[in-house]
Amino acid sequence: MELESLVSLGARTRALHEELDRNITELKNEVKDIGFGKTKNLSSVANPQDTTEAETERLESIKRILSVPDMRSLHSHDMILGAELDTCDAAEHTPESIPFILHQFFLTQCEDLLLLKKMHLARWSRFCRHGGAVTDLHDDFQNRVRDIMRQYKDFWHRAHRLEPAHRAYVAGNPAPVELVTNEDMSLYLNWMSWKFHANQRVNNFIMVVSHVPALHKTRISIPAALDEDNTALDWEKWLQDCPPDEQFYTSGWRKRDKLNKLPESSQSRISSRFNKQSSSGSSQEPEAKELAAARVISAAACFEAGREDHGLPLASARLDTFKHRLQTLLDSYAIAIDLDNLSPADELELYYQAHRRLKNLLSKQTQMMKFPVSGSVCEEDMDPTLVINTFLKPSGWESHKQVYPELDSARQTAISHIKQRNTVDELLKSAAAFLDNDSLQDVSKSLKNYVSNLREIPSNMRPHSVASHPAGKDTQGIWRRIHLGENQNDEFDDKDSVSDVNGEDDGVLGALSGRGPEANGVHGAFSFAPGNLGFGHTGKTSSGKDAHMAYLMLRHLKLRHMRRSCLGILNYFKSIERTINLDLAGNWDKKKDGEIGRSDSSFLHNTRIEHIQKLSEYFESGDVDSLDDFYSEDEGITHAQDSNGYYVIYQSALDGLKDLEEELLLVGTHYISKDKDHRLVDDEAQNPLPRRNSAFTTSKLLKQPSLVVDLVGYSHVQIDRTAVLLDIWSQEIAFQKNKKRLIDVYMEIYNHVWSLEEKRKIAQVMVSLMYRRPRYDVDAPYFVRTYINECQILAQLTSLTREMANTTMDRERTFEENVSHTELNGLTGGLPFPLIKKQPITVTQDLNTLQTSFFLEFRNSLSKIADIPAAIDHALQELVFTMQPSNTGHLLSLHRQLLEACKVEWVKLDTWGSSYSPSVHMQIMTGYVTHSPAHLHVVASQHEKNMVAQLSTQSRHPSRAAIHSQRVSSWGNVMEILLLKERLQHAVIETDLLLKLYKSQARDLGFEQHHAHIRPIAFESGTSAETKTSFSGDDDVALDRDRLLACTDRYIPSTSILTIQELDEKDLGTISFQTKDSIIKMLIIHGLTNVRLALKAQLVQRNNLLIAVGHNHLCNPPIVNKSNHIGQGRPSSSTKSAVKTSDFFLSLQLVQNPIRDNMVKDFVRGSVKIGRERDKVIALKQDSVSNYCRDLHHHMAIYSLRVQIHRYVKSLRCALEKFPIIRDAHFKIGSMSDDRNEEDDKPFLPVNKNYFKTRPRKLLSSDGRVVINAFYVPHQFEILGMFSEVQDVSERREALKTVLGVVSGIHDIFMYMTAYVNMGASKSKLGSSLPSNVSVGADWGGPEAIAHELTEVQLQLSHLSNPTNPQEVLQYLEYKRKVFFLEFYFTISHCIPNTFLAKANEAAFFAVSGAVDQTVRDVSDMPRCSLTSLLPHTRGKLYPYHARDILPYRSFAAVHGPFVTAQWQCERIPSLLTVGLSQLSEFNRDVANGEVVGVSLLLEDVLHQGRATQDKFLASNPLVDPLQHYSSVVNLFSNLRSPSKKLTGSASSSRAQSAVGSVVTGLTATDEVDVSLLNDNYMSLVDNEPQIQDEINYLKDPVSALQFLHEFLLMSVRCKQLKTDWCCRYINVSRISESKQYHMVEGAYFQQVLEPALNLLSHIIVAKGFSEDTVREMSVDRKLGLLSEFDAREAQMAIMLENLESYMIRETANRITRDTTLIKAEKLREDGSLPLDLWKTHSAKDTITLPRSDLVQHFANKLLQRAELNESEDHFVIDKDWVADCLNELGSTFMQHEKLTFQTYSSFYENLLRHKEQIILLKEKEVLILPRSMR
Repeated sequence: MELESLVSLGARTRALHEELDRNITELKNEVKDIGFGKTKNLSSVANPQDTTEAETERLESIKRILSVPDMRSLHSHDMILGAELDTCDAAEHTPESIPFILHQFFLTQCEDLLLLKKMHLARWSRFCRHGGAVTDLHDDFQNRVRDIMRQYKDFWHRAHRLEPAHRAYVAGNPAPVELVTNEDMSLYLNWMSWKFHANQRVNNFIMVVSHVPALHKTRISIPAALDEDNTALDWEKWLQDCPPDEQFYTSGWRKRDKLNKLPESSQSRISSRFNKQSSSGSSQEPEAKELAAARVISAAACFEAGREDHGLPLASARLDTFKHRLQTLLDSYAIAIDLDNLSPADELELYYQAHRRLKNLLSKQTQMMKFPVSGSVCEEDMDPTLVINTFLKPSGWESHKQVYPELDSARQTAISHIKQRNTVDELLKSAAAFLDNDSLQDVSKSLKNYVSNLREIPSNMRPHSVASHPAGKDTQGIWRRIHLGENQNDEFDDKDSVSDVNGEDDGVLGALSGRGPEANGVHGAFSFAPGNLGFGHTGKTSSGKDAHMAYLMLRHLKLRHMRRSCLGILNYFKSIERTINLDLAGNWDKKKDGEIGRSDSSFLHNTRIEHIQKLSEYFESGDVDSLDDFYSEDEGITHAQDSNGYYVIYQSALDGLKDLEEELLLVGTHYISKDKDHRLVDDEAQNPLPRRNSAFTTSKLLKQPSLVVDLVGYSHVQIDRTAVLLDIWSQEIAFQKNKKRLIDVYMEIYNHVWSLEEKRKIAQVMVSLMYRRPRYDVDAPYFVRTYINECQILAQLTSLTREMANTTMDRERTFEENVSHTELNGLTGGLPFPLIKKQPITVTQDLNTLQTSFFLEFRNSLSKIADIPAAIDHALQELVFTMQPSNTGHLLSLHRQLLEACKVEWVKLDTWGSSYSPSVHMQIMTGYVTHSPAHLHVVASQHEKNMVAQLSTQSRHPSRAAIHSQRVSSWGNVMEILLLKERLQHAVIETDLLLKLYKSQARDLGFEQHHAHIRPIAFESGTSAETKTSFSGDDDVALDRDRLLACTDRYIPSTSILTIQELDEKDLGTISFQTKDSIIKMLIIHGLTNVRLALKAQLVQRNNLLIAVGHNHLCNPPIVNKSNHIGQGRPSSSTKSAVKTSDFFLSLQLVQNPIRDNMVKDFVRGSVKIGRERDKVIALKQDSVSNYCRDLHHHMAIYSLRVQIHRYVKSLRCALEKFPIIRDAHFKIGSMSDDRNEEDDKPFLPVNKNYFKTRPRKLLSSDGRVVINAFYVPHQFEILGMFSEVQDVSERREALKTVLGVVSGIHDIFMYMTAYVNMGASKSKLGSSLPSNVSVGADWGGPEAIAHELTEVQLQLSHLSNPTNPQEVLQYLEYKRKVFFLEFYFTISHCIPNTFLAKANEAAFFAVSGAVDQTVRDVSDMPRCSLTSLLPHTRGKLYPYHARDILPYRSFAAVHGPFVTAQWQCERIPSLLTVGLSQLSEFNRDVANGEVVGVSLLLEDVLHQGRATQDKFLASNPLVDPLQHYSSVVNLFSNLRSPSKKLTGSASSSRAQSAVGSVVTGLTATDEVDVSLLNDNYMSLVDNEPQIQDEINYLKDPVSALQFLHEFLLMSVRCKQLKTDWCCRYINVSRISESKQYHMVEGAYFQQVLEPALNLLSHIIVAKGFSEDTVREMSVDRKLGLLSEFDAREAQMAIMLENLESYMIRETANRITRDTTLIKAEKLREDGSLPLDLWKTHSAKDTITLPRSDLVQHFANKLLQRAELNESEDHFVIDKDWVADCLNELGSTFMQHEKLTFQTYSSFYENLLRHKEQIILLKEKEVLILPRSMR
């Protein structure tokens, strides 16, 4: 790109910038012109911001758009824990940070209050439709809305006043402390007190959940077999939680007589519930009575049956085999028949009753499955109050989703395994299609024929021709096609195909409808008769034939009812999803049919306060109508009604039902195809069908002679397909209803929360639940157990969530009752509004979802419960990583046991911390003062007085600014001590939990509890003499048991105390938050230093226990025995007798004692120098304790590094187990029996691919300074003793960090390779040559690709400048990881979605793009807030990484992920990377794989093209920093200046640096570009001179090659992000989600961006020998082929950056122009009235005339009448009495103006109401006259 072109781009932007500067200056002059004596007309326009401030805002916006996520950085665990310790020393609330915190706080509160008002208005519109409710609540409602708006206006004015604080922070200037008032800090203190109290219990529970796998390791285990999973279930408790309408149903299992043995108490309980339900439904309609019993089908039978060996259901005609199923159906349809004593007459009565139900309900079910389109002509003729008149509505929100479901890799893997076969059992498909038959005659006839054929099929079935087939195909070939499927029958001829069951040929479906071969007169031994619905036993007609017929009819009805019920639940989910998307999109932008437009919530180039002001204008423009649906339930079916009262079904729900049916058929087919052996009952006499040989399998069938086919076993004849359908639909209904119950709880929580961010968090949980599918165990014999476990898991989650929500509501109500509004003197802002106990309501149709809530009750604190699923998932992943379950059944068992343990921990949550002494509980745990806003105000006021008095003592005449700063500092100290107290309390509870874990581990390893404690020693009792101990702080833990016992002190305290009290209880340990006086005393004596030290020491102790628990866990890990049972155990003596687990036990006492002794010695030496002055002694103690914490943390870092290394090693070992050939060929796996020799100390450096040498069994040298073999995977016990011979602690720690870097780098690279193999990546990437026999295709990949990549990595490591240098190896691995991640991110976030949109495959686009955020969030360095964070990070434009200086704690909690103290679950990398493609079909997956290959080939081309020689000056002044993902260096085009002299040379006189770093920057507005400078710093290219390139090769300089690719990928991602932003702005949408939109913007982009960008690069093509005319006539594709990828992308970026900056400048200029026009129009108004017509919003129709007030002008003129100007000092001198008179007159004039305004308003509204009343009277008269006219 030539310099003149770039300067011209900057010149255009500069011109816009200068025009904006002139407009701002003009507006400022207009504002200043309104002065005293100049004009009497004032203006409503405020003084605009400066040009520099607007430029800063634009710069921040551009930075956000250009930010690219980076690969998750390797942070050692000890580094994160150390960063948390550093936050103890840094203050969060200081005079420098408080203005900014308060500004952000008030802005957040303003936005939340507006949303709260919206929720009140929407709730009023939704619920208050009855006169009684309106009368009772109207006054309270109006008062509440008035209070909300009053508080909003107060907060808005405070935020507007503190706006300079935000500007000062952005500009890097000191914060304006003088703007802060005591009331501001009081309101923030109110909010802190409420926030800490509301979230305290849930935060503690989240912390406990993260440790549940370790706490319950002896209780949570995997059974040896699934049949042994006999976890007890509390039936009474379960039945209490189970609602009456819960439907669980199972059918068709063998051994039914054993499955129905329930506890007697459960049977009686079920009977009583059934009787109660039946009696209550006696007044219902007859059809409702018949289905009343369906609401109480007990889940207990399903749970009890889950303990047996489930098998596929078998067809049988004997009554005893289906009697229990028939009895359940009779109870469901209210048929009173005693099946135990069934006589022939009873059997006929049974048949009659069943046929009557079939006749009455079949037509109704058919009607309920017909949905006329909403808005059609027939809608006017239908009664909307009837359920059968349900209308179909489009799902307009589907293409504008705001929340996408988070996918679970385990669930997606299970279902994708089933979908890969894509084979459906034809008989199962026919049975499912038979449910759509709505003809009573056809259904009855088919079922009768089925009963007859079931008893008459002969046993000697043989293949024969089917006459109905036009070609006379033989049955043997047909059955092969049906049951082997397309994928398993490739060797058969195509002519052996079966006719389409949905076509005109008579097949299975035709037989079911009465059009089969039998209807045509064709009879044979094995024809397609109606009996083919289920092949079964044959025999003579028994007396149970009519009973069997009744059973089939009722079963048919039940199946249709369950399918409709499932549709109702899916529709309920879609309705909730619609509500969520409309809410989060900002339903002030709602369009017709539920479509969503572009919301104005994105304040790209406006301030946040302007965005809130626009939001306020919307709410003040009118009422908010609730567009949410209503829900009801009738006959077990959930119905949705829109806001107009019409029953609706959404199109997306019907589509979802269709997809669900297809999935269920695939699932049923999968388990039917698994049926191989033992599917016949033992009594062969009762079942004349021939038994299949147990050794006969489907795979052997193809080898049989053509005339000998075991047709019975081949086609799974004995399986009852309809019973399979009944099983899977009943289990699916149970699963969906359990999901619905859980979503109901979250929906109630959602309607309590008003904060938009919190609502989004809850919505994410709900949407993920809606799309949640069972984790099918593909290896299990049947699917029933999977559904049972999933239902149990959902039921436990529902119970836990409900209890947490009810407890949280009770705690908050108690808090509100204890708040004294009189003591707060009206300063109640930041606190929840008082509870008004009127009009109980519920959003869902279940009144028992949560405890009673009231109409005006909202609980924002309930949103914290939405963090629990993430905590449980994290704990489950830890269990999976530890236990390594072998199948999905074991995983489900672990999940269920984990939830049971969580339920137990929630109940006993208050017991944690009980081991501490009563004094600690009173002083630390109490919240009497800290959770009382009134008490905190008293503490802050008293502390303020003390601090001001202290300042006055120190300085006789302190300045007003110093006094104000001291006041702000004193209030900040109270805020800080409140935060420190909550952190300390949380650390104490976690320490108690970890202490219990540590002692349990010590007991398991044979050690006593005293290893966790040290004996308290006072500082004063220490000595400075050196004492010789048998253990020093530099020693490692490899000690034998005798030495441990000899070194330890057997001290065990009776109760625990704070860690600071163990070190010094006299001075530093005197901490108490019990009373107001104790807090004030702490603040006066030592400020916050002691509290900070107490927190720091407690966190160090918690970290020590956390590290020790992880370290000792390695000494006693879970082992897997032969039966797959996982338990606790140690390696046997046969492995290596010399190693004992006790040798590696980490004794905290031995670690802490030497360091503590050194601390005491240092104190004694220092006290000798300073004397006995108390303040100095205390200061010395504080320094000593701080140094002790630092030294102890550094020492424990060694063990933390070993634990972290072990996790990476274990994850790598588990991944390599799936690729044994690769493991043996490329890795060296360590073992306990390794005997190393001298060869193992020589580095492994392969020089080529054919290099063969024994790999050393060593990772680093003994001193950690030489890399021996980076592909060595050490053993667990080798890690525990690694570098123990290194004496220096710091050297040992650095060596372990090197090991961690190498192991983690190799681990991540291998995991990315595995993920790319799953995505179908190329066999050779990143510049490696392709073999000659390999063709480019979308099916590349496989283990050979990983082997090839690993070989390349080994060769590249060998070609480093110093391959044994750890730093060079780490640098290479780091860049390799970054390139892998950026390649993946570029492909998954841009290339694949754009390809699907280009091909009009919008479904695949949403499937991929919806999962991108989840994938990138979990594997990148994007900031994620801690789940237990006490304070949320500020919203808006502030990025957490940039706020560490002023907000250390918030920034720390917002960056390091959901669980700060937990290690990253690195083993999830492959599943997280591939989850985005898991929902794609096989065809779409191939398309995605093609994009993966395309990006790989693109990188090969870029690497082959090399890097162009860089301009010297341009390379040092980039427009965008080409190496930083979150660039802090962005230079605006508006800073460019045109050169003063014309540049000499050709058009190709310069080249731009890569990654768009290529503009002349650093010049001020007055600087000129010197030609000599250009000649010296830019190369001069001749037109015909070839482009000089630097060759880049992996084998020459691997690190440079990776840096080059990293730079290119970073630029490519930024280019795509800018393109997306440009396209969205072009058509004014928030997202390109439709194919027509994509093609529209692509054409515009081609013309407006791509072509101009290529024109800027014409000189490069000319330099290659083409003429300028030829280049001008070239096509775009031809130009792109002649240019490098770097040049083309950087030119596009330059064009789009210039366009973006110009757009932002124009938008700002338009706003300035509107303000200028308004102020001129206001000044020109001469009629003496306010310019209301100029202020009126677009939605306002009426207006009013109000007189203009001249109060300010009149007051100023009168005040200046007696003012004397002192010209020497340039100020006025005014008499005090005259000022008082002016103020009195001002007050009187103001009240007169208010009186006049009131009279004007009242007159206006009186006339308006009078007019409305006249209209109403006329309408009433018309109504009275109407009956007379109708006569």
